[in-house]
Amino acid sequence: MSEAIHDKRGQFYDRYFGHVSREFIPPLLRAARLRPGQRVLDVATGTGLVAEAASAIVGTSGSVVAVDIAPAMVEHARERLRHVPNISFEVEDGQSLTLPAQSFDVVICGLALMFFPDPVLGLREFHRVLRPGGRLAVSVNTSAERSYNNRINLAVGRYVPEVAEIGKRTFAIGDASALSALLREANFAEIETFTETRVTPAKTRATA
Repeated sequence: MSEAIHDKRGQFYDRYFGHVSREFIPPLLRAARLRPGQRVLDVATGTGLVAEAASAIVGTSGSVVAVDIAPAMVEHARERLRHVPNISFEVEDGQSLTLPAQSFDVVICGLALMFFPDPVLGLREFHRVLRPGGRLAVSVNTSAERSYNNRINLAVGRYVPEVAEIGKRTFAIGDASALSALLREANFAEIETFTETRVTPAKTRATA
């Protein structure tokens, strides 16, 4: 039973959280400044939402490699996007990528860096696989006070320590100066940060 639940994690995420995650994709991709023909790495792809949107921009002359540390999420994303020809999926640890150095024009990491055990180690890996002059776009959560997700985590975390830990990490590098410091430590230059508020729509379900 536990294995069956694990295998359906991607379906669960898409059903209950996918509509929220999609709200944060447009500003992330604007920051990435994607162009047709580019080779893109999407780290911590989850169910492939960012990779899917990026693939439409880079087009058939470009490609997206989408990676995640969770095999079940990768398998779900691969199945969901099996008809998209310019995306490939791999199980990879974002802190220890097996991908060749200087092999991507752009690296993207959406709403995941704060969950890395060592964010700087992950950022250094992103830097390693970027070609000279390449670009990194990262998004993180900022304000816990405005996050409905945080309220859920706090409530559930009273009974599930694992969720409480996730809740603490969610806003761990939400301050722009903290994020910039991590990027500098990982040897990134020309760092730009911006904050954008996204209103996530409520998801309703009709029953008959």
